[in-house]
Amino acid sequence: MAHHDNLTDLPNRVLFNFRVEQAIQKAQYAGHKFALLFLDLDRGKDINDTLGHLACDEALKLAAHTIQGCLRKGDLFARLGGDEFGLLLDDSGDAIDAHHIAAEIIGAFDPPL
Repeated sequence: MAHHDNLTDLPNRVLFNFRVEQAIQKAQYAGHKFALLFLDLDRGKDINDTLGHLACDEALKLAAHTIQGCLRKGDLFARLGGDEFGLLLDDSGDAIDAHHIAAEIIGAFDPPL
């Protein structure tokens, strides 16, 4: 429970930060490459204010599930808090990997939730 978000069942900020530190160490000592992406969902406050807390929670869970469908095995996707998420692409070969995954995530929300 100390490393997972109760709402989305994703890793939380604590686990995400730990894994980022590990990736940095691997990069420093072994030339390992990784990428970090930060995602912030738009209009979360609007959903909360107009439809209520439960609807906002459901939207967050649906968004998390949608994003997970775009990821590779081994990528770390975490809820950092509120409507903010982090993505650690470990073993990322180059910026093209990160760009491809980011484009896939954006495309998954067309049309929006």
